[in-house]
Amino acid sequence: MDDFFTKRGISKAIRILDGGAGTGILGAELAELGFTNLDALDPSAGMLEKAKEKDIYKHFICDFLGTNRLDVPDATYDAVVSAGAFIVGHIGPECFGELIRIVKPGGHVMIVVKEIPPEISKSPYIANLRAEMNRRQENGQWKILTMTEISKWMNYPVMFYVCEICPESQQADGLV
Repeated sequence: MDDFFTKRGISKAIRILDGGAGTGILGAELAELGFTNLDALDPSAGMLEKAKEKDIYKHFICDFLGTNRLDVPDATYDAVVSAGAFIVGHIGPECFGELIRIVKPGGHVMIVVKEIPPEISKSPYIANLRAEMNRRQENGQWKILTMTEISKWMNYPVMFYVCEICPESQQADGLV
């Protein structure tokens, strides 16, 4: 993520939401890289309590990331990041409309996903995730900038996705 921001000359003071923050592992890595304006979102109050101990987040939001509307104003964040939370039974592609709503036009949604095939996971999760990402691009809500394999987990690819929110994305087709 740091390389992505650095290559584009993006300030380390941008406002970032760690979606599915859990105990704050990703936030701690971002703080070590110099990012200073971090908020945490997780549905577990206990996980957020652990994240608070790291003393790196400014605000804490205890809520699910899904089809529900978060108590966050439109176009609040420069980026939403998530690593490890986009998996079967946790965060799914149905939250993309809400992410588009809370990220500023020109801002980014950045997720790291373990791509476990459906014959192993017993779910079409990855196919659904990619289909929804592509649909949002086709509808002019975001542009997919990166779909890169960054490592392996038990011989399955770990993918890094970056989508840039398009101007006027909230009105693109009423999907938000």
